[in-house]
Amino acid sequence: MGFCADALSPQLDWEIRDLPAEESGGVAEGEGGTPRVVVVTFKKKVPHGVVHWWKGVIKDDETIDVSAIAGRKLNADAATAWRDAHAQFVENAAKREPVEIC
Repeated sequence: MGFCADALSPQLDWEIRDLPAEESGGVAEGEGGTPRVVVVTFKKKVPHGVVHWWKGVIKDDETIDVSAIAGRKLNADAATAWRDAHAQFVENAAKREPVEIC
């Protein structure tokens, strides 16, 4: 299945930025002498009041301990509801047939 940018445009945004020297960590300089990065933003609708913490973004990249984030609270009831909802989603997703969007 091909990728259709128009179908994802409300949820996906990207831009190219110069990487500040203090953040480059020794990255080789790009064209013009300044390292550049692609910043990708994914937007996902979540239920009101829910914050989803990612321990990492790119597979095999470094991860963080999300339980150590200052101000993060773990609500046991919400965690149970999330786990149950995810299990139901996985079950339903296994029954889906692929749909071409473009």
